[in-house]
Amino acid sequence: MASVRAHNPTRADRTKVEWFAGALVVLLGVVLLAYRAVSDGIAEKGDGIQHYMIARYSWLHPRLFVEHWGKPLFTLLASPFAQLGYAGMACFNALVAILTGFFAIRVLRRAGGIAQLTFPLLVMLSPQYAQLVVNGMTEVLFGLLTVLTVYLLFEKRYVLAALMVSFTPFSRPEYALFLPMVALWIVWCKQWKALPWLGVGFVVYGFVGGLLIGDPLWYWYGDPYHVDNDTYGSGDLFHFVDHARQIFGQPLLVLGLLACAIWPVLYWRSKELRNTLLLLAAVCAVPVFATLGLHSLIWWKGTFGSAGLWRVVATVVPIAALFTGYVLISAAAILLPGQRLQAALGAVVVVALAGWGWSDLHSETELPFHANEEQWMLDEAGDSVKRLRKEGMRVHSTHPFIAFRAGLDQFDTLQYIAQYGFPTPIQRGWNTRPGDLMVWESKYGPNESYIPIDSLLADEQFALRKVVCSNNSYRAIGQQPQEVMVFSMNSAKRSIVTDTLWGRGMQAQELAPRIDSTTCADNTVHEVCLLPNLYPYELRGLQVPEQDVLFDMINVQMDVSWVDNNGGSPALVLSQEMPGGFDRFEPLPLPQGKFNITFRMPPQCGALPAVLYLYNEGLTTITVKDILVTRDRWSQQLQ
Repeated sequence: MASVRAHNPTRADRTKVEWFAGALVVLLGVVLLAYRAVSDGIAEKGDGIQHYMIARYSWLHPRLFVEHWGKPLFTLLASPFAQLGYAGMACFNALVAILTGFFAIRVLRRAGGIAQLTFPLLVMLSPQYAQLVVNGMTEVLFGLLTVLTVYLLFEKRYVLAALMVSFTPFSRPEYALFLPMVALWIVWCKQWKALPWLGVGFVVYGFVGGLLIGDPLWYWYGDPYHVDNDTYGSGDLFHFVDHARQIFGQPLLVLGLLACAIWPVLYWRSKELRNTLLLLAAVCAVPVFATLGLHSLIWWKGTFGSAGLWRVVATVVPIAALFTGYVLISAAAILLPGQRLQAALGAVVVVALAGWGWSDLHSETELPFHANEEQWMLDEAGDSVKRLRKEGMRVHSTHPFIAFRAGLDQFDTLQYIAQYGFPTPIQRGWNTRPGDLMVWESKYGPNESYIPIDSLLADEQFALRKVVCSNNSYRAIGQQPQEVMVFSMNSAKRSIVTDTLWGRGMQAQELAPRIDSTTCADNTVHEVCLLPNLYPYELRGLQVPEQDVLFDMINVQMDVSWVDNNGGSPALVLSQEMPGGFDRFEPLPLPQGKFNITFRMPPQCGALPAVLYLYNEGLTTITVKDILVTRDRWSQQLQ
């Protein structure tokens, strides 16, 4: 049988290549850190900020070191970096990514220098992995633990491998798909003395939990994912498969599938590599496919708090790259004759892979990341809290970004009370007191915190102080319009005046309607058959309320039907024009049948009158019955 070692370069050449591979790892780590430095936005405004806040304030609140959701091992290791600010989390993850690369280079030493050079390109240019590094997320640390465990198994240091993998449950829930495979490999190798070490992590954190919160079994009782939760709904079974390119990156995806196809051939051709190939399959390939499969299943079923986030599968990017590089380069060493040819082709492969990976990274991600509208809205709300909050006031909020922006200790209940509870629904009857502030936003407020905005607006113990609205069609979970509202806990009397603006024979004087219609076949009263134009219906002149008004609610009721010609569904659009373009553009898909759509118009959002119109992208015939446009004008007086 052919031997891979026959084509290996000299020890001096291997050392040079390893140094170059290590330098490449450091360079890419610095590049990702630079992206954080030049980014003016934060991509992970929910989970990312929450992880930062837990790590940042763990030194003041030691119980956070066993906060299950925060991933205790991540909290412990990231906490010194979190003291430097949010950017410190990216510093920590860049260091973790670099260490991952160093240990992977050691694993790939036996496969050759080209494999060592390809690893950092496959991993650190992988779209989701790169974003996780920049945004300080927990998945990167789990990747290091998996690679370090594989390295120890390669070195036959089974006790240390068992010890290392025993701490993976405290870094990511995906441990459940990796730790068992490591345990099976240890059993396969008959390393019985190593097996007890698989429980060390639980023993250590059980002791820590008993010390900090008086519960050594906290890990088993406090798992935030072992619940039935319909907050995020469910999705297609092949959701993660369909987005595999965005998760792994095109280079790793294509080459990884090629490595899977070549693995059986290489196993058959090379007796020398068989044990290594079995190890790679057991602790790299199987966990990768298991992670992809399990996350697909729970998203399809809508269980275990799954939100269909691509990044959860990126936990296995490093071991996927280990498997890919080792298998492909080992196969090339057998198939390609001559060391010079291998070196020449290897250099071409590395350069081509660098260009391919760099191009793919920037086609699938936004790096550097710029502040989007959601962040602008949260920034404005957080700044309002700074202005309104007086000494002794507490801030209640449904979004962790508010505490971050306002500079509050999220875990000091004298400053801040998080109405951000997953999975337990937040019940009314909070420990509130006059003057406290309440910040509600539409992403977590009605979902994870179970607080619909109507319940706050109907409760006159809450005075509405600020409305921050979206200027485009951004929609939060459950298709809620993206809004942020700031309340103070003071008595207020709110009143609503309802006016009919247009429909059923009535029209407000300030409005200018336009309808492109034809006579309907049955000529029913209050029925309009619109022509198949791009904009067949328009209602201009929706006035922005005065500053002493809280907001206007524009309610649109109608019974609609249209012929689906596969040209796109009609949409009802509210827009407000400003000099230089649209200040607000909010399209909502038009359902068939009877419906009621509402648009909120606070005085702060736009200066010119709004326009309500139908956008008929498919140029289909639309029939509208019983159209009615009303306005609820909300006012408030503090008591």
